[in-house]
Amino acid sequence: MNQSLKDQFHEHLKNMVWESTKVKIGLKEFYQLHGTKEKVFKELELKQTDNDQERLNQLFPNEFILQYGFLTFNQEHANRQALENHILQQQGVVRQFYIDRKYPKARGDLSSILKKFDGKKCPTCDAIMGRKKVGNSKLTKEHIVPLSCGGDNSTSGPFPQCIGMCHLCNQTRNMVVVTRGKKSYGTQDRLTNKAVRFLITQVYGSKNDLDSELSAFFQERYNLAIRAAKAKTARYPMHSTYQQSTHSTPIDDSLLRIYDDDDLENQAKHSSGSVPQFDSSSSEFIEAQNQINSNLKFGQSMVEFEHQLRMEIQNKNANGSMFSFEDLQVLISSLDKNNGFIEVTGIDEQDYDVFLYLHFEEQFIVQSVENSKYIHLIEEEDLDASTEERITEPLHEVSLDAFESPESEILDSDSQQKAKKNRTSLKVQIFRKTIDDLIASDSQCAVEIEQIQTVLVWLCNQGGLEWDDYMMQHGISKKDDRNLEIIALLQENGFSCTLQMKKNKLYAEFTLPHPFTKS
Repeated sequence: MNQSLKDQFHEHLKNMVWESTKVKIGLKEFYQLHGTKEKVFKELELKQTDNDQERLNQLFPNEFILQYGFLTFNQEHANRQALENHILQQQGVVRQFYIDRKYPKARGDLSSILKKFDGKKCPTCDAIMGRKKVGNSKLTKEHIVPLSCGGDNSTSGPFPQCIGMCHLCNQTRNMVVVTRGKKSYGTQDRLTNKAVRFLITQVYGSKNDLDSELSAFFQERYNLAIRAAKAKTARYPMHSTYQQSTHSTPIDDSLLRIYDDDDLENQAKHSSGSVPQFDSSSSEFIEAQNQINSNLKFGQSMVEFEHQLRMEIQNKNANGSMFSFEDLQVLISSLDKNNGFIEVTGIDEQDYDVFLYLHFEEQFIVQSVENSKYIHLIEEEDLDASTEERITEPLHEVSLDAFESPESEILDSDSQQKAKKNRTSLKVQIFRKTIDDLIASDSQCAVEIEQIQTVLVWLCNQGGLEWDDYMMQHGISKKDDRNLEIIALLQENGFSCTLQMKKNKLYAEFTLPHPFTKS
């Protein structure tokens, strides 16, 4: 095909639209400028038997519509093309932001957004938002591309960067950025092109065009928040600041106040009434005392749980493994023997992922891998850098600000540095777990290469990567033999293995136990 002629034809067609030229007249002019109709058809590889609309669609799919003898633009196609150009432009802005190592822009005055979107539908979930609402549908200000990743404060244009969004979608998108949207380049964790495309398309594009992996993660996290909100209402009204202020009347704990001599003397001097008296055996006093004791026990149990869970995950990761729900069950049983953790917290009355989201939304995240679930730490510095809107009112989790873990302050900088150094990336953990599941037993340590390749193709698809890109991501250079690439990939990720031929089939022979499982 003559590409130069095709480009000229495209410009001619656009001029026909703008000048409202009849199709027959406009096409005849183009044929005369470039020889004959037959010559143009030949160079553009068009068929004489097709009608004009079919020929236009062949060259420029869905871009032009022939109607009543005139050409018009297909508006849907034009909108999609404009969005695509915007996405590519924003990807370039983000990439240059990291290359130049720029400081993020300061947050602008976005009060106009709250007025504009108050009472409107959330652009991602269609919930009615409001400034005075509380909980998931509270109106918040959203930077589509986070400021920390190169975004700006623009509120105008066909695709404004700053918009109104419900609290739940805002926070869930932040979690997408933190846990799925970044990739390490040297010393930088950069927002990926795939994440930029997802963040923009979710607001301005079609749901059918969303990346399947990021969309599934967003939906899973969104649904988890809804389940957690329902569970909190059912189980923990007395521990939640939000629930307490809207659904129940706090017990008056002034009955428990201890008056010292100065208090009594001052009240006697400045009060016309008598000094307050109370009966420690009264039902009101006992109820208040039990309430506060319950709150304290709950808080202390949760602090201990968070500390123990954090340590267990770090230990697992240091050994090249992931912390599973089965491991969590062991930890819970251990805590329950010591302080009745299950009864105090009610963790057995709800799913573990709901419990973790309810109380530790910004500390831990649950990942689903096939039929198993694993718990990972959320890096605090990453979360702080990506969060666009911080709301002090706790919406999903129990507030434990009054409780601090003394153990967490004991960790010295050396041990923290050691833990960070030994931490295995999530990408490697997933790879190791997936491959290890193929090994039937300690005695049968050979796996067909073809079987491993099938699993690797699945992992590529999960990450939206081609085979060569997946290999490069793991530091494996392209080889003439794909089987050798697989062995190199296994070895790079900590497996001790060799390529063996058995009964005319290629196998990966593993040496057990794996090096990364040794203490």
